[in-house]
This record gives sequence, structure tokens and C-alpha cells, in this order.
Amino acid sequence: MTAEFSQEQINPDMQGYFINGTKAEVYVVGLDEEHFVSFCDENGFSLDVTNFNHGILLNQTMGYYNSAQNRVIAGSPFLIEPGTEIIPLGASEDALPIIVEEIVSEENANIQSMFVRDRAVLIVPLSYFNLLIDDNAYVEMRIQTAQHKEAMECLADRGFPQTVDIAAATNNSRQVYTIAKLVICLFSILMTVIISLNVCNTISNTIHLRRSEFAVLRSVGMTAKGLKCTLLLEAVLYGVKALVLALPVSFLIHCAIYYFISSGMTPFAFYMNGGIYALAVMAVGAMVCIAMLFAVRSVSKVEIVEELKLSNM
Repeated sequence: MTAEFSQEQINPDMQGYFINGTKAEVYVVGLDEEHFVSFCDENGFSLDVTNFNHGILLNQTMGYYNSAQNRVIAGSPFLIEPGTEIIPLGASEDALPIIVEEIVSEENANIQSMFVRDRAVLIVPLSYFNLLIDDNAYVEMRIQTAQHKEAMECLADRGFPQTVDIAAATNNSRQVYTIAKLVICLFSILMTVIISLNVCNTISNTIHLRRSEFAVLRSVGMTAKGLKCTLLLEAVLYGVKALVLALPVSFLIHCAIYYFISSGMTPFAFYMNGGIYALAVMAVGAMVCIAMLFAVRSVSKVEIVEELKLSNM
């Protein structure tokens, strides 16, 4: 339904949610008496079902409400208190307003997972919901059953024009997700092994070409400990140089993937897993340092005199 609100009832940060400044769409859900009472008991709401024009407002939404910013905005569009009356636009003069008895203004996954996220949701008893239905209305019916295939066939036999098997669609999506996750994990492991071997080979070759340089340093008094510290410092510099380039690029790719996925489905909040980035930083540092330590072992076995002779030939 669509209703009009005063400026005092509108959250300025969610202005893009409203139509023409003061009008807003609210998703109305009607529950029969048994399910309405059960819903209130499960979530700690105290509503008298005999007051059929009293409802519960889920005042927490998430969506693209500002086309100029092109980003997901989350928040409470309405600044109202319990007891506020909402009158649907187009209602008759003798129609009873909806009295908002309870308001959920914070994230509540247990409740909001059952409804849409881009619109505020008003839950009312079915007796009042029937008053909102006109001749052009349609009914959306949800059936929860373990025999979803049989239910689909039964509905199709009875002439229901549009039926969606959410259980089958969810199962297919889960299978696709599992396969995609497995392929990505295998590809990541393969690339990690190839890159690790490449880094070790590059560092080993670099150290081998600098054998004469290390021989000179050892000949002027550098100890094995000092040589080891020098090479580890070089390893740290190699790792920092790689991360300075790789981290911004990976963050941009992360943002691009989020943008393309959220544009084609229900908007969701941007999330960056800091633990993955920290793990990548530690993995790069460990890989470079281990490769350098293996190289140090080969350098420590170099005979100074023999290496200096070879470098002068």
C-alpha cells in the first residue's frame, strides 16, 4: 500500500525511499489469527488480536534509494512512535487507520529474513488485510511442505497460472554454489602452488647470481648471522612491494564483483572479510621468507676463495 507521511515522520537520511517527498510504499502482510498470535509470541510482541487494525512495523530497509550515489543505503525510513496511525491512500472516509503497535527499527534476521528488505513491512491481522483488497488485487500464497514436488503438481492441476518451487530453486542454487566454490578453491590452490614455486625459483636464481657479491661481503667480515639478517630484510622488502600493488588491485576487484552481483539481485550490504586479507599478507610474507632462508643455506656453503677466483676469471 501507499501512505503519506509528514516531514517530522521522515528520516532525512532515507529521503530517497519516499515518493514525491512525503509518500512511501509499505509492504503489507496479513496473517490469520493463529499465525498472528504465534508470530507475536515468538518475537515478544504483545498485541491483542481483537484489535484487528493494530499492526507491527518492520522499520528497517536496505536498497538503492539514491540514484546519484548508486550505493546501498540501510536504515529506518520512518521516525514514528508506537501508537502512530497510518491511513492508506485511496481508503474510504469511514475506513479505520492502521495503528502501529510495535516497531522493529534494528536488524533482526529472525524476522526480516521472511520478508522483503527494500521496503518497510507492516504485519496486520488477516481481517484487516481483507479490507485493503480491491477488485484489482492479487493473492500471493506461500506453502511450506516437505512434498514440494507433489504440491507443485497439485497446484498446476488446479489451474494456478504462476507457481514457483522455491525449494527446488534453492537446491539448484546450492548445488551451483558448491560446484563454483570447489572450482574456485581448486584453482586457488593450483595458482598458489605455481606462484610459490615461481617465487622460490626466482629468489634462488637471484641469490645464485649474487654469490660473488656475498663472497665479497663475507671476506670483509660479515658474519653468517649478518648475511642472514640482510637477506631476510630483502625478503621483507620484496613482500611489501608485492602487497603494495596486490592489495589495492584485489580491493578494486572485490568492489567490482560486489557491484555487478548486487545490481542483478536484491541489494545487500558491502562486506569485506579482513581475515582473508590478513591471511594473504601472512602467506606472502611466509612464502618469501622461507624461500630466502633456503637460499641463505646454499649461500652459507659457498667457499669464499673459490667464489672470488671464479668471479675474477
